[in-house]
Amino acid sequence: MALFFITGGARSGKSSYAQDRAHQCSEKNGLPVVYVATATAGDPEMADRIARHKYARPTHWSTMEEPDDPARILGSLTTPTIVIVDCLALLLSNWMLRELSDTGIAERQSAFVS
Repeated sequence: MALFFITGGARSGKSSYAQDRAHQCSEKNGLPVVYVATATAGDPEMADRIARHKYARPTHWSTMEEPDDPARILGSLTTPTIVIVDCLALLLSNWMLRELSDTGIAERQSAFVS
């Protein structure tokens, strides 16, 4: 198993880079790709960004929208799969906006990384 953690500033091309890497790995290894999206369309600008991201992904990739509990999706995968979780900053923001306690955030974080 390989794990890539891609960081960078807002709108710096992280998603595009991750998609390019996933595409290369998928082509090389014949593995499916699951794109776990944590963004929610809270305003028209974000809705437009989400639409552009969806358009940029190959249609044969699975997209699962999960703004709160990506660990649930990751735990349900039973075969080798390439997974992109986009975006961890939004995921943390989602948790904070839901006013989870520090303990609640720590529990979700633990579930996500294990």
